[in-house]
Amino acid sequence: MANKVKHNKFTTIIYVVIVLLVLVAVAGVIVHFTRNSQTPPAEEGILSVSIDGENVANGSSAGTLVSGTVIAVDGATDCSVAVYAYCSDNDFELTVDGDVYYWSEFTDLNVTEGFTFSTAESGFEVKYTGFTDIVSKSQSGAEVNAVDMVSGNIFRMVITSGESEFEFFFGISAEIADIALDIYHIVF
Repeated sequence: MANKVKHNKFTTIIYVVIVLLVLVAVAGVIVHFTRNSQTPPAEEGILSVSIDGENVANGSSAGTLVSGTVIAVDGATDCSVAVYAYCSDNDFELTVDGDVYYWSEFTDLNVTEGFTFSTAESGFEVKYTGFTDIVSKSQSGAEVNAVDMVSGNIFRMVITSGESEFEFFFGISAEIADIALDIYHIVF
């Protein structure tokens, strides 16, 4: 009889250990799947940028920014923003106070004054009135006229927070020139 009691205690201990191992395995699976479904938080000191909800890679092209675009910055509590003229393959002619220049001559010119920045929920909102106004404000109010259609990545935005820096390239939507309609020449 003593042998049967020892055998039952041994069997009970094995069952308890197996049940505990199964519970630990189930908890591990639950933790694994709940962690992977959540977006990992941005590491402290590393900036993460999204434009109107779309993530942007550091050093990449963000495409065309329209006035009113919201740029969210994660990984920074306080950041500074600067915008510079940028010319890659799409050089074009413009006049500044009557003198003809090429956009490539303005590369790395700080044109931040031509944009308006306002605080948004998790970053800032960028507004502008048009290409010629942006360049004019950066050139102390000079009269600016773009001869060609301005397109492609023509600006570089740099966001800095402490030792971290994030940059991307972008273009702006085309300017609408003054349009006058002659109602006598419109035919329906």
